[in-house]
Amino acid sequence: MPKAPAPRTSTTRAQTGPIPPLRRSSKASSRSARRTASTASPIAVTGPNFLVLVALTSSCDPCITRLLSLPPDLTITQFHEVLQVAFGWQNGHSYQFTLWDASVKRGAGRFERALCDHFSCDVFSLSSSPKPCPDSQRTLLDVFEGEAYGHGKTKLGYLYDMGDGWQHLITCLGRANSYSAKALGSPEDTKMVCLAGEGHPCAEDCGGPVGWEILKASFTGRSHVGDFEVGEEQAEERRDWYTSYCANGDPAGLDPYKWGIKDVNRALRRLSKKWFS
Repeated sequence: MPKAPAPRTSTTRAQTGPIPPLRRSSKASSRSARRTASTASPIAVTGPNFLVLVALTSSCDPCITRLLSLPPDLTITQFHEVLQVAFGWQNGHSYQFTLWDASVKRGAGRFERALCDHFSCDVFSLSSSPKPCPDSQRTLLDVFEGEAYGHGKTKLGYLYDMGDGWQHLITCLGRANSYSAKALGSPEDTKMVCLAGEGHPCAEDCGGPVGWEILKASFTGRSHVGDFEVGEEQAEERRDWYTSYCANGDPAGLDPYKWGIKDVNRALRRLSKKWFS
């Protein structure tokens, strides 16, 4: 399968506002082509897309998930931008990809092997080889079907915002077909599409999973979140913060079950035009 050059990397945007209380190819020629390709050129997509299920691990009632159809030549850096769009994040914090450690059955130790760290995203190593490799050259094909990363059995962790700690579990379900995208009315040349999902995007800087549950309770009228009591004064402060100051808030309020698949797909089409046209 031919490889193509990696795209230009993007820069993250600083966030402001008040805050509330990979496959390593077995063909040497293919790998060499990826390493020497110009990062300023768009990449060409070949082969069926991957069907990727992404779930935010720390939200319930509802869960927050997105089912994505993504090209195999999508780079890790681009995948970060896709996840930002799909989950309604504002790209204002650091992030990290990690490989799933299948030998650990429970607990945080499942995500042990760093794949891409935004703090050092220019170079990183995905194998025992001491030679670093630019993260923009690693693709979903490298990770999901490469012998070095589980040969099709790899799961990923995506951690966004080291303060609030939003952990996402990424599972490749196999290869997608074009009929799924067509059923949503997407154009035939669509490169990336969100096929399904649930849950309103989490609020940026809301205080992590507990803060998110308290924020939802402030809009739904619940008086307790676990051991935390949500008083009316606190609920009012949270509602005012979300509707007026939150980076990805909504002046109309928060419905935990509401999200816009059409909005996500419009944003994905804009990314596709930037990377693939």
